Amino acid sequence: MSLSRKYTGDLAKPYQPERLGPLASDELKESWRRKVFAEKKQRMGLLFDLYGFEVGDWEGLAWGLATDHVPGMKLGERSGRQKKWDDYTRAMLVLCVEETGLSVTNAAAFLAEQEPWKSFLGPSSGASRLRDEYHRQSDHKVQALVRDACDAQGVTPVEFARKYLAP
Repeated sequence: MSLSRKYTGDLAKPYQPERLGPLASDELKESWRRKVFAEKKQRMGLLFDLYGFEVGDWEGLAWGLATDHVPGMKLGERSGRQKKWDDYTRAMLVLCVEETGLSVTNAAAFLAEQEPWKSFLGPSSGASRLRDEYHRQSDHKVQALVRDACDAQGVTPVEFARKYLAP
């Protein structure tokens, strides 16, 4: 949920009970208090429903309201540029390099001109970036996982990379 939650119906408008005059009797004042309480209780039920909690789950409702309305209770968005290279992308690169049968340097030069690596790198990177990222791959478990995914789908590592790295 977010700060943009829109309240509708009775939750979207203030409750405006009838006004009591200064000469209202104690019985009338008590009756007025009961009506106001009943209306607020009914609206609390609507609030529990809106947040998806059972009536009476005050802790759950408090967490929901705090998350929606208190900026300090929100998870912050990561700032900066999104990470492009991760262990899975590097594992795909290693498998693509191995598939070429060329040296790492020659394979990097070849792959830098092929899709999806060409689009993935952009105009300023190139073969040297692929070579550097190839040497950064150190998690052989991830590499095995990507290889198993290729095998399970019956595709080569290059086909797999084209499918998952396509812009």
